[in-house]
Amino acid sequence: MALMDKFKPKWKHSDSKVRLESIEQLTDQAALADIAVTDPDGRVRLAAVERLKDQDALAGIAGKDSEIAVREAAIRQLEDQSKLADLARKEPLSRIRLAAVERLKDQAALAELARTATDSRVKTAALERIADQAVLGEIAKSASDREMRLAATKGLKDQAVLGEIAKSDSDSVVRAAAVERMDNEAALAEIARTDSNPQVRSSAANKTSDPAVIASIAKNDSNSTVRLNATKRITDQAVLCEIAQIDPDKEVVETAMKGVDDQLLLATIAMKANEIGVQKAAVRRIQDREILSELSRKMSDSVIGKIALACIEEDQNALAETVATNPDNDVRQTAVSRITNQALLVEIARHNPHSEVRTIAIDRIDDQTVLTAIANTDPHWPIRLSAVSRIEDPATIAEIARENSSSWIRLAAVNRLDDQSVLTRIAMKDPDSDVRYAAVKRIEDPGVLSEIARSDPDSDVRDAAIGR
Repeated sequence: MALMDKFKPKWKHSDSKVRLESIEQLTDQAALADIAVTDPDGRVRLAAVERLKDQDALAGIAGKDSEIAVREAAIRQLEDQSKLADLARKEPLSRIRLAAVERLKDQAALAELARTATDSRVKTAALERIADQAVLGEIAKSASDREMRLAATKGLKDQAVLGEIAKSDSDSVVRAAAVERMDNEAALAEIARTDSNPQVRSSAANKTSDPAVIASIAKNDSNSTVRLNATKRITDQAVLCEIAQIDPDKEVVETAMKGVDDQLLLATIAMKANEIGVQKAAVRRIQDREILSELSRKMSDSVIGKIALACIEEDQNALAETVATNPDNDVRQTAVSRITNQALLVEIARHNPHSEVRTIAIDRIDDQTVLTAIANTDPHWPIRLSAVSRIEDPATIAEIARENSSSWIRLAAVNRLDDQSVLTRIAMKDPDSDVRYAAVKRIEDPGVLSEIARSDPDSDVRDAAIGR
């Protein structure tokens, strides 16, 4: 300790520790100002500044001290708005300018800084502290710098000004920021319909709560992402049904479909959607068997009709109805191929107007009496041929081969005969040479063949007998 320290106040002691401790008890502002300016130890100056209230002294220290920490502490103690504004405008060091802006409350000074500061960080910091809506509105509408307009817009609450910016700003990011702060339904609806930028339109559509506006955007916007975002907000199943039918975008359609569980609406999609994939998806989501039956009966598209059939495969009457009424031949044939009920098959085989359907039904009939009746009496010989091919009783086949009025039917029956006596009788007596020829090809008795070779009036039959 220096000799003279005994005669000095502690805040002038030669030992910096003593000076630092003394400041905790010091209230004399002039002394604190002297210490804050002249003490050679930065820690001591910092402690003095933290207890100093003299605004002029603090402003001087903030602008001149050799240590940043002391200068920043001085700014934290400053309340004089003009001095803070002066520091924010003129201080060469960016860190000090920013510290001054963070203490500023004067709205006019902040607005001036936001407009004129060359340091973008100072501009932004000033804008973030502006609460005056008129000032923010003016900057948001007139600043040439996009980032300034954007920052100002994010602080705005005035709906009229926000609406003006959302409609007129040249930058879509600024317009979108304005939309995010809007709650005026009419203005949002107009922006959602008319803005040139899809992101802005989508933001407006997401902000509106008007179901009619959301539906209109979902159905009419030119951008699929905008339509998708709007569709996600729709709960009206009738609207979703319409979107699923007409939208060209797969993701939009899938989103709309997920929101529809009304069975009649799904049936509408299945019948009217523009894309076959959409129709398929709709049919697969239908659980109402009556609706599925109706679709299987009426759908002219074979793919959709078949999917509907697969969903009602256990309902034999529904399958029979489809056979009777569906306009598509493939669907009718698929339906009859899934029927196992013999009574229904017999009805189809006897009365359906479509020969292909009747043929499939005959191929699934087991009742020999029915098959025999069809083989003998059906007016269409292809149907009778199909019936003959399903008859298993040899006696019945023999009777048809001997007595049926159609040579084509007798021929088919002969080709299924093994009874030599019946074949011999037919080979010798049938009036049709083709039937006799077929019988000869199945006869094994040499004596009978020799007789036919000598006596049959048709050379082809005689040659067949000789060849045997």
